[in-house]
Amino acid sequence: MTQAIDPVAKTDGPAGLGGWLVLVGLGVVISPLRMVYEGITVFGPLLRDNLLQSIADPNAPGYTAYLAELIYLEMFFNVIFLAWAILNVVLFFSKSKNSRLLSANS
Repeated sequence: MTQAIDPVAKTDGPAGLGGWLVLVGLGVVISPLRMVYEGITVFGPLLRDNLLQSIADPNAPGYTAYLAELIYLEMFFNVIFLAWAILNVVLFFSKSKNSRLLSANS
């Protein structure tokens, strides 16, 4: 006697974003936008008005040792964090299991 093995019926599980996950998705999407806005408002005047060059010039009256290097380092790490946040958005919406590993609050 051979019996046909019935495949396990697939149940319809949750699909898409719903419930509290909508708030998480909203935070993931807003985070890079907020970082870009803050970067423009904080570093824009420094770059646009040549204030950074006057801070870096040892003969300028507002010179502080290593302040320009510290500002450049902060800009660099802000770009790294922005790339990290954009990667989180991509992984979140691709429903990757790695998105939990990359999030700051996992």
